[in-house]
Amino acid sequence: MTAERLAAAAHLTSSLEYLFDDRNSTEETSVLARTTTSAVRSSGERDVRLRSGGNPSTTPLHLTRALAATVLLAPGRRRRLFAGLLTTACTCLLHRRQRYGSDGADQMALLVQTSCALARAGNRDPRLVDACLTFQAAQATMAYVISGCAKFASSSWRRGTALEGILRTRVYGDRRAFSWCLRHPRQARRLTRLVAFAECGFVAAFVGGGRWAPVVVLFAGVFHAVTARLMGLGRFWWAFAATYPAVMYVARSERKG
Repeated sequence: MTAERLAAAAHLTSSLEYLFDDRNSTEETSVLARTTTSAVRSSGERDVRLRSGGNPSTTPLHLTRALAATVLLAPGRRRRLFAGLLTTACTCLLHRRQRYGSDGADQMALLVQTSCALARAGNRDPRLVDACLTFQAAQATMAYVISGCAKFASSSWRRGTALEGILRTRVYGDRRAFSWCLRHPRQARRLTRLVAFAECGFVAAFVGGGRWAPVVVLFAGVFHAVTARLMGLGRFWWAFAATYPAVMYVARSERKG
């Protein structure tokens, strides 16, 4: 149920961002952090039309998904299956109708929500629940490891200059963090490489009977919290945190095995 609620929070945040952008046209639209509204405005009218806010046909879907996600966040067990299926259906339709803004956080939240709804539809059969949790843990592991490998394929990440380059941008940047990188270039390079190493090392959660799983999950959660604050990627925290219960479950299963 924890994974289900965290994924619902990601969906609710996503829909509120789009709806808030459309009605108020401000940059501060995320529950945890800012979005990239200003960058979208500067990219031209054509890109604005691709936003959910610029497409009135998606507004009912966002409203419906927000309502369904709210039901999933509320206490109690009634209507959770219907709310989960409705959230999944709305997200799938939104993926088809809007090209802008559908990112890794939305995709991960969709995978978690869908598998949770599938487990509920199967009357919480232990074998089905186990399969769904294993699926979520595998998806999280692949996402982190592939992201880390992709970083190492880039020369800027290998040199340790990628973080400084990201923090100086208008969309994902932060003035104080960028200034810190300029003042402490050696530490900034080490931190940049550490991020890539840590993503590749996410598999350590399942090594040694899962004894390192709490440390790996804690580091990943802190990483997403920092990026939410500095880069405005708030939804990633909710979406990937939704996979951590599954990671811990599989890690504990490895220890018992």
